[in-house]
Amino acid sequence: MIVISNVDRPYVEQEATVVCLTTQSEYSYEVTELPSDVLDSVELRKTSYVMPWAIYTIPLSSIRDDLPSGTLTADGKRLVADVIDGMVRP
Repeated sequence: MIVISNVDRPYVEQEATVVCLTTQSEYSYEVTELPSDVLDSVELRKTSYVMPWAIYTIPLSSIRDDLPSGTLTADGKRLVADVIDGMVRP
């Protein structure tokens, strides 16, 4: 999962908006590969894809601190934004 935002929520500092990732490439809607070079400080073990229709608001407490985490590069942020935008405005 990628945290899109943890600000501007009704319950500030309690919720985050996330977009989900998958390792499957076959869906009825197109998924976009998340290249490893758009990630800093983390390496995904399998090829992963952004699922633009899987955007959720979750409690920050459900994000496990004991799992590896990293950040998206500027290119990674642009890729995720473009994928979501492409679904909303085809």
